Amino acid sequence: MDMISGSLSKSGKQASQHETPVPTPELYTEQELEIVENHIMSKIGNYKNVFHEIYSPDIHCDVCVIDPTPERNFYTLVTLGMGAHKMNVPEEFLKYNISRAELAICVGADWDINSSDEKFYWPIRLIKSLARFPGECNTWLGYGHTIDNQGPYAENTKLCCSILSAIQSDKEGAGSCVLPNGDEVNFYQVIPIYPEERDFKIENSADELFDHFEADTYIMKPDRKCLITEEIAKKTWLRKNTIDSYYFHNWKVKEKNLATDEINACNHIAIFLRWSIEHGLVSQQFKETFPDIISDVMTGSRKTDLREFIIENFDGRLYSFMLEEEGDRFAWYYYGRGCDPSYTSDIDAYAVGYFGLPRYHSNEFCDEAYLFVPYDEEYYNSMAKRIDRVYEYFRENIKGFQQSAPKENYNDYEYTAELIGLFEESGFHSLEEIESKSAAELESVFAQARKLQDKYGISDARLADILHNSF
Repeated sequence: MDMISGSLSKSGKQASQHETPVPTPELYTEQELEIVENHIMSKIGNYKNVFHEIYSPDIHCDVCVIDPTPERNFYTLVTLGMGAHKMNVPEEFLKYNISRAELAICVGADWDINSSDEKFYWPIRLIKSLARFPGECNTWLGYGHTIDNQGPYAENTKLCCSILSAIQSDKEGAGSCVLPNGDEVNFYQVIPIYPEERDFKIENSADELFDHFEADTYIMKPDRKCLITEEIAKKTWLRKNTIDSYYFHNWKVKEKNLATDEINACNHIAIFLRWSIEHGLVSQQFKETFPDIISDVMTGSRKTDLREFIIENFDGRLYSFMLEEEGDRFAWYYYGRGCDPSYTSDIDAYAVGYFGLPRYHSNEFCDEAYLFVPYDEEYYNSMAKRIDRVYEYFRENIKGFQQSAPKENYNDYEYTAELIGLFEESGFHSLEEIESKSAAELESVFAQARKLQDKYGISDARLADILHNSF
């Protein structure tokens, strides 16, 4: 082992004296050190051995070795000393008290923990290097951060990046301990990952990547399978780029057993697509792939039912990539990511005008009158005029609008948690599973979902957003 690695000793105490003059490292006080050690012992695991660092130029970073047990049949290696340095956390995050940290990594019970061979030593080198990273680069590390090694960690693995997650412990309060001055030392799990997993996290989020992790992913295995397949990446990308979905509106037809054709759930999506084609706002790829549709719409021949076209070719969805850049920005804006009233609100307003208020609110439509509006030229022409007005305002007044998720509030978080829990408890874990069920099979879960919707005051449009972004 190198000098910064040190050797295995029976003591957990930090050495502050060196035989040759060296820079004075940042150290915990004795009281702080005792608090951090006790936290590791009581919340993460009991350790008898420590890799003691001999040379400490900046921080004194030991590594505590928690041996395998019948309950946790793997080694857990935890840094001890990283938190003596206060990281340069951005001002907006200071209120979260996350300027101090320690790191942990887990390896299998059969790992040669005492070997100096790099194929076994690299997990220790990794957490020690990461522990020094904030001080060396005047930056910080926290939950969800990814750090790229620019190449595999060792010859026996293709893992080449790391992500920080919550510490893996079932003990309450394991995530942090409080120092006498009120600073918290936060404990993070270091999980080595593949480039595909890193890219997925960057394009989506850390939590979405963690959703694909298996129960033992946090135990480092140098040859584990990559958890982000091409299919998963594509499915997630499509979901993120979904502006509207026929299936969400068709759920209402099934849920309420409405006396209307299911294809009517695609009426307003087809109207928006037709308007976009007429205004030259569809993407070049769309134009080149579907020239007959472009010709059909522009000449007014109406040979193709755009509703059937959308269902057959785009799985009933309006996607961002179907539109060119301005068309995409406008679609996200008008669909409620900045525009009030939104497109769906204008669709509802048309239904009010078409049926009149008394009938609109009658039991005949069960609050879904827009699904009963005839799909005809009168409907399209009226909505096209509304879209024209909003588009004109968008072009003149909305500069630089970018696609973004709708603003969330406290109710959203509570509602989302309860809603997803409800569907998962009912055996539904994906949009595909929900969409494949009959009205009778969905009746019970949707009745409960409606109660939650009323409880939190969540609109149908927001419900659609949550479902799209949570499954």
